[in-house]
Amino acid sequence: KDVCLNNLEVGKRIILKNVTYVYQKTILTEASKKELNYIIQLLKDNPTIKIEISAYTDSRGRDEYNQKLSERRAEASANYIIGKGIAKKRVSPKGYGSTQPIHTDAAIEKLATEEEKEDAHRANRRAEFKIIK
Repeated sequence: KDVCLNNLEVGKRIILKNVTYVYQKTILTEASKKELNYIIQLLKDNPTIKIEISAYTDSRGRDEYNQKLSERRAEASANYIIGKGIAKKRVSPKGYGSTQPIHTDAAIEKLATEEEKEDAHRANRRAEFKIIK
């Protein structure tokens, strides 16, 4: 899936659908890198903008652990972008842990199958970006 880069505005969050994380890992997959390449191109085409790259975890695990994991995930994405020639000052990594889920624990528990539940947890383990300037 392509990232929709039309109608971007300062402060608007865009979920990076293909930047997801393996449970308890920070390693970027090839699909994740491909998705981040769209952001790199956006930054190259617009040399004055700055972004926040955000990472989230699912709700499993301790809050402190999830916060640190999300920070490492955001750093991994930011480091990939910076490694492709974007100035560090233009990319701000931020981890949010499990504080802003797409699917709440209560909603996940109501799902019928374990596969549906895992899909919901996977959706919570996501990356987003927003233009901050």
